[in-house]
Amino acid sequence: MITLIALSLWLPITGQGAADLAIAPTTLALDWWYLAIHPLMYATSANTVWLMVIVPTVVLLLLPILPRRAVQKSVPVAEVSADNCSGCRRCLDDCPYAAISMIPHPNKKIGFELAVVNADFCAACGICAGSCPSSSPFRHDEALVTGIDMPQLPVDAIRRWLDHTLADNAATKKIVVFGCDQAMAVSTLASKNVATCSLICTGMLPPAFVEYALRRGAAGVILTGCRSGACAFRLGNQWTEERMKGTREPHLRSNVEARHVKIVWADRGDEANLQNAIAQFQCSLSEVSHEQTH
Repeated sequence: MITLIALSLWLPITGQGAADLAIAPTTLALDWWYLAIHPLMYATSANTVWLMVIVPTVVLLLLPILPRRAVQKSVPVAEVSADNCSGCRRCLDDCPYAAISMIPHPNKKIGFELAVVNADFCAACGICAGSCPSSSPFRHDEALVTGIDMPQLPVDAIRRWLDHTLADNAATKKIVVFGCDQAMAVSTLASKNVATCSLICTGMLPPAFVEYALRRGAAGVILTGCRSGACAFRLGNQWTEERMKGTREPHLRSNVEARHVKIVWADRGDEANLQNAIAQFQCSLSEVSHEQTH
């Protein structure tokens, strides 16, 4: 509406003026901006002008229903492991794009289902991997294969990163920062005391990984990602907060002390805010450590 008002003020329709039946006009004041197609009738014919209007209109109306050529996605979508999917439906409930459906499990067990990913709907956010109960780093499997996972960043790679990063953490208690590829680059915050891992979406992190990092010796864990209310994948922030609070499955277990976990939403341009939050978190953790020592 604002655009139309601006155009009407910038290029008002001049028209022919008020009608006067006592005068036979001999010259028409044609508005070339809005009525430029009409002189084409004299250069061609009325039927030609009608065709020039009708054919493009019909083509535009047909575009939504014309068959589309399949486009190969450049980003791999979520993959389901039939051997590890229990049909719990958590990924179905948490997918922001309704890209997951359930079918009877191929093992023929009555009542069991298998998740199926619709590649056309999948946004490759990984939120489903964060909702899968089999995405637990505490499993003793050498390779952590989950019910549903992202091939470009499987949860097993996150566990291996934590194991490597915290292997020599006895002397230096590091803060582990899990970030989001869609938000600020958390890698710029890495230091001797801060280890950073950027995920496709913060919502893809299973809550058990927070507890796992703390048990492996991390001083604390910070979860960050897109600015609050502006998640690039719609629900990543909300599901993360609910899982950490214990109101959504899978949730962070109650035996994890809340003061060792912090959520700081920080988008691109919020680097200073996140840096300050990390510094304050380090101070609070130092006070906790001092209290425990005495």
